[in-house]
Amino acid sequence: MRRRDAFGDLAVWLPVETHWARHARRRERVSRPLFTRYLFVRLREADLHVVKGCDGVDDLVRSGGRARPVDPGRLEELRRAEALGVFDLTRRAEAAGPFRAGEAIEVKLGKLSGWPGKVLGMGGEGRVRVLLSMFGRGHIKELDLREVRAA
Repeated sequence: MRRRDAFGDLAVWLPVETHWARHARRRERVSRPLFTRYLFVRLREADLHVVKGCDGVDDLVRSGGRARPVDPGRLEELRRAEALGVFDLTRRAEAAGPFRAGEAIEVKLGKLSGWPGKVLGMGGEGRVRVLLSMFGRGHIKELDLREVRAA
């Protein structure tokens, strides 16, 4: 998403999770930030002062006193997970299956046999979305229920 305001042209992304909320006896789908008080901004180092000048910005993520970029691979994984509906808690509730979010699993069939992971939620019919720990990184995969077992 691009936003044009008094501070210039910034590429901004705010990942959200969707959940059910009740208010005045009505049930509504509500979206809230996935990471409270954080959003992602693409900018050049020379433009850091622009972001710091925005209302509501406390600071930037820093390491050793310097603003640090987030690994683009991690951001892409988050974008894919959001697009798959991993953070849509309303879909999870409707598509409940034999596994629950956060449950440890192991792949038992196929080329990923033996890899450990964690359940992110149920996928399409007969499928489960998992986060596999491979080579020091997390990879999101959607697998057939017959391919996994509880660890």
